[in-house]
Amino acid sequence: MLGLIGLQDSINYMLYECAKESIENGYTISDKSLLDIDFTLPEPPKGKVWNKKLAMDYFSSDKISEQKLGYILAAIEYEYQKVVWPAEDDLAAGKISEAKFNQIVKKAKLIWLGE
Repeated sequence: MLGLIGLQDSINYMLYECAKESIENGYTISDKSLLDIDFTLPEPPKGKVWNKKLAMDYFSSDKISEQKLGYILAAIEYEYQKVVWPAEDDLAAGKISEAKFNQIVKKAKLIWLGE
């Protein structure tokens, strides 16, 4: 099923990011095995940045592995969340208008999905 391609790799990548962030914030983690895995993303094509559409096109034409696809999809979703979640907080606190929030989300979604 297409929706599940790279899912476990995406989950592992997100766990890795959470573990790294926890350690950077002074916490300890019990299972450090994720820190030993190479989660390096492949370079996107020259002049482009990874987004879901581009990653899926590359995977479909066998230019990246399912594992790397999972990492890319998780990384770009993580970047999306790092933009949208603070915007949600700002909206709830009245720091930005709903129109500004919608603009932020629309731009972040375009970068994430590539369409």
